[in-house]
Amino acid sequence: MLDLNHPITRIELSAGWVLDGLKIHYKLKHPNLRNITVTHGEFAESADNRATINLQDSEIILAIYGRAGYQNFYKQKLINSINFIIFDQQTSSFRVSDTFGNKPGCLNENNGSTFHVSNVMAFAGHDNGGKGEHHHGIVGLSFYTNANSELHCR
Repeated sequence: MLDLNHPITRIELSAGWVLDGLKIHYKLKHPNLRNITVTHGEFAESADNRATINLQDSEIILAIYGRAGYQNFYKQKLINSINFIIFDQQTSSFRVSDTFGNKPGCLNENNGSTFHVSNVMAFAGHDNGGKGEHHHGIVGLSFYTNANSELHCR
């Protein structure tokens, strides 16, 4: 079972024109269990296309937003771009990640509609099954949210 207070500890991303892959590092509730990492999609070989978001123990993913849909260049639906809003529950501060995907020069090729989701606790996603030059990014991404999140006043 996930640690519901701090379910995600790190997100690794691979993106260029579109989102190619995600590695989500989850913290489990029971201290004697090893944390788990789940990979969605494929990672590009180039380090220029990779990034890591580390979350402190007091931080959670408050929201995720981006653009997804049919991409003219690839002739299929993909995740064009994704951003993260990280909230620190101790300091009440937040930070916004860089945009991953939507690499400069592709604005006229990558289309789609905007999306947003809040209180994300876990991810599910899949790609087109291609490898190497036949991999075109993540074609589906779902978010598991915490519907029971409450306002806590002290």
